[in-house]
Amino acid sequence: MSIEQPCYFILLPLVCALLVNEHIVDAGQIFCQVVKSGEQLNITTPFDDEYINFIEVSVRADKNNSAQGYEPPLCVCDFSLTQNSLTLLSLDFLLECFYIGKFDRRAEYILDLKHTSPKVLAFNLNEPFEIEGRLLYERDMVLLWDCEAMESLTSESLLLAITP
Repeated sequence: MSIEQPCYFILLPLVCALLVNEHIVDAGQIFCQVVKSGEQLNITTPFDDEYINFIEVSVRADKNNSAQGYEPPLCVCDFSLTQNSLTLLSLDFLLECFYIGKFDRRAEYILDLKHTSPKVLAFNLNEPFEIEGRLLYERDMVLLWDCEAMESLTSESLLLAITP
């Protein structure tokens, strides 16, 4: 994969592991690398016979969140999911805008995102959710303003939320 613009490149393996250049990233870890124009990333699976599933997010590096001068340019970190809450992923150089949550039962939750923006992009990783009256199935996404409440409709559901 060739990168056209400087960006923060984020990979979140959901099933199995990824090999990104020479770095192994397992499910339960997140990979983030600052990449510049023209750089190459090689993403493969370290196992020939294993099913993989992952989320890729690229955030453009502009004058407000410049990737210039950021060292080190790579981070692979573990994260743990706290049941029934959105957990802030530890990517502090992305202005604390990535959240992931795991929900263990059908229940309503209040979104407590520690960001000043009233907007949230919600991406359902698996199992149905209802957010502000909108039903999201697996791999559905919605961008909402002034979003406060959501409901997990089954157990073991995962939700990714991004605030601008």
